[in-house]
Amino acid sequence: MNLQDAIKSYMEYLEYEQLASSNTIPVRLADLNKYHRYMGQGKKIEDIREIETHHLRSYISHLRTEEGYQPISICNIISGLRAFYSFSVKRGIVAKNLAEKIKKPRVEQKEIEHFTWEEVEKIFLSLPRDPNYLRNICILLLFYYSGVRLDELRYIEVSDLSADFSEMYVEKAKGDKSRLLPVHPFVQRVLKLYLRQAQNSSYLFPGKEEKPLSKSRVYKIVKNCGETAGIKKRVSPHTFRHSFATHLHQKGVDINRLALLLGHANIEKTATYTHTEDDELIEAVQKL
Repeated sequence: MNLQDAIKSYMEYLEYEQLASSNTIPVRLADLNKYHRYMGQGKKIEDIREIETHHLRSYISHLRTEEGYQPISICNIISGLRAFYSFSVKRGIVAKNLAEKIKKPRVEQKEIEHFTWEEVEKIFLSLPRDPNYLRNICILLLFYYSGVRLDELRYIEVSDLSADFSEMYVEKAKGDKSRLLPVHPFVQRVLKLYLRQAQNSSYLFPGKEEKPLSKSRVYKIVKNCGETAGIKKRVSPHTFRHSFATHLHQKGVDINRLALLLGHANIEKTATYTHTEDDELIEAVQKL
C-alpha cells in the first residue's frame, strides 16, 4: 500500500474510531506527512511495505542532526510512529511494527512544579469573601480534590453530579479516558451550598449566553488567588492537577489508581508524578 494512503486510513481511524482530540490529530498528521516526504523525496520509497528498520533509523537521525529536534520531540515522534505502525499491523497493511525497535533518546526529567501542603492551605484561606466566593472556592476545590483539567472542569454539567453529590462524571479530554470520580465529602458539602444560590444553568460553572465559564476567566480566578496568597511559583489549574497527583502519591496511592483518577490512557504519563476498585478510589481521594 502507498504510504500516503496508509496515513490517510490511520487519520480516519484516529478521528472516527478513537475519537482523538482536536489537538492530537493535526500534530500526528504533520509528523506523519513529514515522515512521508522524507521517505518519498529522500529515499524514493512510496510503498509502506518497502520501508525497513534502517530507513526508520535514518529518518530519526535526520531529525536529530539535520533539523535539530530535541530529545523530547523525537520521543513524541517515535511514539506516534509506533502507534501508526501498530494500526498498520492490525489492519494487515504491514507484517511488523518497525518502530518498536527504535529506541527513544534519554530525556532529562524536569521536576513537575506542585504546591506544598502549606501552600494549598494558604491559597484556600486567602480566597476573597466576595459575592463569587462559593463559586470560586468550588472551582479551586475541584481542581485540587479531583485533579480535573481546565477544560474538563468548564464543561462539567450539574447533571454530571450524582444525586447525593458523591460522584462526578468527567468527559474525556486530550484523547484520554472519560471517568467517574469520587467527590470528597468536604467538597460535596460546599457544592451543595454553592448550587443553592447558583444561577439556573445546565453547566456547573456557567458563563455568558448559556456557555460555560470562559477559560480565561477560570484561569484568572486561580491566578488571582495565588497572588493574594503570596505564592511565588506559577499558580494555574495544571499546578493544582500536579499537586493532586503528587500529594496522593506521597500518601501512598499507587500509580495504577492515580492513572484512573487522572484519566490517563497511558500509564507512562502518570509516572511523572512519582517524585481497581471504586471503593479504593474513594479511599484514595479521602486521603487528601
